Amino acid sequence: MYMSGTLIIKPEMDKSWIQCNRLSTEYEEGVQKFINFAIKNAGGSSVIRCPCIDCENLSFETPTTVKDHLYM
Repeated sequence: MYMSGTLIIKPEMDKSWIQCNRLSTEYEEGVQKFINFAIKNAGGSSVIRCPCIDCENLSFETPTTVKDHLYM
């Protein structure tokens, strides 16, 4: 993707943890990596998009709430 002659690379992260058992270490590590990634890319905002099944990336929540939603 180019913008004003500058190459803009959107950061991506591994999403394979989403399919893991919610009680697994892989899921726990994936949730934490997602939260860290989202905070880093939130542009200084104190809320991030919640990807849980109910919020569907439409709701902005605190990282603590997002983590809670991902374990529901």
